[in-house]
Amino acid sequence: GGDSDATVKRVIRHGAGWISNPLPVDSLRRRIDQIREGASHEVPLSMFGTPVDTEYWSGAEDLGFGQLNLLLPTKPLDQSLRLLD
Repeated sequence: GGDSDATVKRVIRHGAGWISNPLPVDSLRRRIDQIREGASHEVPLSMFGTPVDTEYWSGAEDLGFGQLNLLLPTKPLDQSLRLLD
């Protein structure tokens, strides 16, 4: 995981997947383009700590992320469940 140049090189070399931190969509697009240009096959994309923001989720999905692990704010259970709805 991570977002450094070394991480991108490692993802390209091993191709086992990339677990990104949440970044602006333009930064994600740039990294994904680097990975796709260098990798010999499709690399699974996941993100850890994704903000609770449906527009961000849509952008990440459009970029090819198959898994988004949400970073839910610390709130009472009923409020957290509403965020998920």
